[in-house]
Formats: sequence, structure tokens, C-alpha cells
Amino acid sequence: MFAACSATFWDERQQVRCSSGPTQNLIPPVVVHDRAPSRCEVQTPIDIRYRGFEVRQTPPNSTGFAHLVALKILERFDLSELGYLSADTLHLLVEAKKLAFAVRERYASDPRRRPVPVDELLDERFIDALIARIDRKRAASIDLREAWQAASSVTTARRHAGNTTYFCTIDGEGNAVSAIQSLNNAFGSAVTLGGTGVLLNNRMTCWHLDADHPNALAADTRVRQTMNAPIVLRDGRISTCPICLASRHQ
Repeated sequence: MFAACSATFWDERQQVRCSSGPTQNLIPPVVVHDRAPSRCEVQTPIDIRYRGFEVRQTPPNSTGFAHLVALKILERFDLSELGYLSADTLHLLVEAKKLAFAVRERYASDPRRRPVPVDELLDERFIDALIARIDRKRAASIDLREAWQAASSVTTARRHAGNTTYFCTIDGEGNAVSAIQSLNNAFGSAVTLGGTGVLLNNRMTCWHLDADHPNALAADTRVRQTMNAPIVLRDGRISTCPICLASRHQ
């Protein structure tokens, strides 16, 4: 994993190695100059306050902001009064996630291609508008196929067997790592680069083919990622183990 950040990992010898063997006719040729612009990035996390905690999330092109939107919705309700796993609590959890996923569908993209207004999406006025759509007695029907057009949205997403790995660890001095890696579906693309043992993911199945969609397939653009690696702090210190839902649609 660390070698992938080095300038020599995808050198010409690797190019020849990966373009030969049994996979050469299964995948399009990937040449050195295609990979040359790729760089590891150190980014500033996005964050919110939630009931006295600081929740940090992975910024776009990750869709970690949807997690923060859901939390900001839920913070407005007294969940403890409703009861742990009561019908009312579960209803609010589900409705908050529906709305957060509609927001994700409407705005998630590669910020280098199309700005993602994270500050606006986490603004209290925007959260107010989302909460106004929650019916405490009835489940909302939100069509994610239309969410990016009308910010209303519903379909039941197809179920997929995922292959995402997440781990978190904290040492005795309070240093924490929250890490995630995903092939998307089980065994990803089911293709390994010849001779390397590297299994290719198929996360680019998340592209949309409508040119007007925020996550539209385009050259020199990163697909939006459901992968996110949150960390929870209190008073500037790790409060609890970092959390994550390792699935295809976090």
C-alpha cells in the first residue's frame, strides 16, 4: 500500500509486467502516462459537533459528508427518550439516512471537477429543511434516481455482497488510525494484474452515464467514493474507537 505512493511503483518495468500475461486481453491497456498524474493526498477532514463530541470525516471525493448530515438531523431529536431500538427511534434513524443519501446523490462528486458545498450541506438552515420533510408517522418515499435532479428522491438499491476492509486502532498514547480499503463487490473486478497478485477493484461501477449528473463519468475525474474513515473526539482527544460501516453503501 505504501509503495503505491512512490514514484517508482508504476515504472516502465511494472507497466510491462502488468500489461502481459493472462490478463492482457481482459483489461484495457493502462500506460505509464495514464498513471503519472496520480498522487497521494493529505487532506483536511470535515467535521461537526454532535452532542459534545467532534466527529471528523473523510472529505470529498468521499461521501463521508452524508454521515455527518445524518448525525446533524438526529441530534435534533431526543433519542434516549424514545428508547433504544424502539420503533420511533428506528424510524428516525432510517428517515435520516434516506435524506442523507438523497443529499449524497445530489451533490457527491470529485471536487476538482465540481465543487461540493460541504459547509452549506452542514448548515443548520439546510438541516432544518431536511427535518421538515420527516413524517414521524409515515416512511418517506425517496427515489435516489431522481434525487440529483430534484433533491427529492426512491428506489430500493440493489443488494451487493461487498468486499470492504476497515480497521481502527488506538495506542497507549492516544494515537489513532481509522483506515478503509475496498474492492467494492466481492473480489472486485475479479481480475488481477498479471504477475503482481494485485486484485483490481470495480469501484468505477459507481459512475453515472448522464453527463449532467454530479458523479458523471469524465476524463481526469475521480469517481465518488462511499469509503470513509471517521474518527470521534471529545475535548480534542480520541473519545472512542473510530467507527465505520464497512459496506458498499455507507
